[in-house]
This record gives sequence, C-alpha cells and structure tokens, in this order.
Amino acid sequence: MDIKEKLQTLSRYGVELLLLAAWAVLMFFPGWADTRGFQIFLAVSIACAVIHSLCRKQFFPGQNISRAEKTAAACLIAALFLRLVFF
Repeated sequence: MDIKEKLQTLSRYGVELLLLAAWAVLMFFPGWADTRGFQIFLAVSIACAVIHSLCRKQFFPGQNISRAEKTAAACLIAALFLRLVFF
C-alpha cells in the first residue's frame, strides 16, 4: 500500500467518523441540534464529506463502496429519520 492509498484510507475513515459523531448526537441528544456549535460541526462534517467524495471521484475512480457500507449507511439514516419524526 503506497502513501497515496494510505492517505485516502485515513481521510475516508476520518470523514466517516465525523459523520457518525453527528449522527450519534442527532440520534441520542436531539436537543443539542439547536445549538450553534453543533450546527457548525454538522456543516463542517458535510463539507468534508463532499470534498472527500469529489476527490475520490477524481483521484480514485476505480474504487467502489462495498455493499455492507451502503447497507449500514441506509440503516443509520432510516433509524435517524424514524427517531426525529416519531419521537
């Protein structure tokens, strides 16, 4: 694994951890979502995810996201949606 692949993997997991932290706050502490600090954190997390996605398309066009990752992301989003709508 060369340095380029290591940096790409590190940035990928960093972005995923940022988004997972934002998901956890929205899921378990929805009252914190109204604070200015969380809104800034969420905006930065989403910006990092968009930048990472654009860089991945440009520098790593052959890399695919596994089916398990897509399924896990869909389940987390569905759980958050249900939590915010019904509780």
